[in-house]
Amino acid sequence: MKRYFILVVLFSVFVSACSQDDTVDPNLTKDLVGTYKGETIVEKGYSHHTDWKITRVSNTAIKASTLFNFISTSADYQSYTEESVLNNISVVDDKTFKTSYKIPVPGDTLLIEAVGVLSGQILTVTSNGKNIRKGDSITPIVDKFTKE
Repeated sequence: MKRYFILVVLFSVFVSACSQDDTVDPNLTKDLVGTYKGETIVEKGYSHHTDWKITRVSNTAIKASTLFNFISTSADYQSYTEESVLNNISVVDDKTFKTSYKIPVPGDTLLIEAVGVLSGQILTVTSNGKNIRKGDSITPIVDKFTKE
């Protein structure tokens, strides 16, 4: 009887030592949520950059508010700021999202597909565009944003 008692005690110690809480956090958005500052591109007569604010919609979806800033340094251009909102962006994993959206342009509509990947404090967004009516593609664009 003493043997069985020792075996039961050893088994329970073994089982309790192995039963760590391996629960995966279902909130895939927590690393992505935040404010990101875009790289400033300087051209002759102007500069521009886009900032992002990403908020949580659900455990697997985010919303991005983007602020495009065009700063004129020449009388040839006029400075302006434009805000856009992308709703219900799909979160693939805790570091990746993907979205698609349409932008009306004169005589056509652009279909944009984008993938964002967070590595450390850098969010890299790669986007591809296609003219829906004409069918031609736009050169892929890669933008980098630093988490603040």
